[in-house]
Amino acid sequence: MIRVVSQKEIDEYLEKAKKQYKKRRYDKVLVFYQKILIEKPKHKEALLGRAQVYQHNEEFLEAVKDYNQVLESEPLNREALLGKGNALMLSDYFDEALPCFNKVIELNSKDPDGHYGKGLIYYYTGDKTEARVWYNKAIQYGPEKNYRSYDPVPIKTILRSVEVVFLIIAVIIIVLIVRSF
Repeated sequence: MIRVVSQKEIDEYLEKAKKQYKKRRYDKVLVFYQKILIEKPKHKEALLGRAQVYQHNEEFLEAVKDYNQVLESEPLNREALLGKGNALMLSDYFDEALPCFNKVIELNSKDPDGHYGKGLIYYYTGDKTEARVWYNKAIQYGPEKNYRSYDPVPIKTILRSVEVVFLIIAVIIIVLIVRSF
């Protein structure tokens, strides 16, 4: 027997997912979104929420799949465009990410997130002069967002630093084990 989930249950799942997200229980968040998506595979809020969790878990290409599903039905969805652009950028697909940020800026020429994303693309690809132009626009159009000005500490730089620390710790542990024999 197939059970159909009511709108009330979907709303409850969404609320529970949001609460779990605030508590950083991402595995539980995914369960609630999955329950919705089993019944309604194109549910926009569940797809966007699941994509955010995938991004948090560094499953960037999985996030892109969910953003693409939203964009199939709503090609101008700002949240999906920004999310897809960020996920692609963090996967080093800069050429594919840039059109997402350009589309956001095309929809609203004063969208600070679109400008900031575009600035990050230029920063990651080594064009710091162009990055500065787009960062300054982001700061101009979204002063309340507290964007860092030129030369932010990119997320990828932080992640790579953490990876290096773990690698150094692993080498030290191996050396200590080898010395003990």
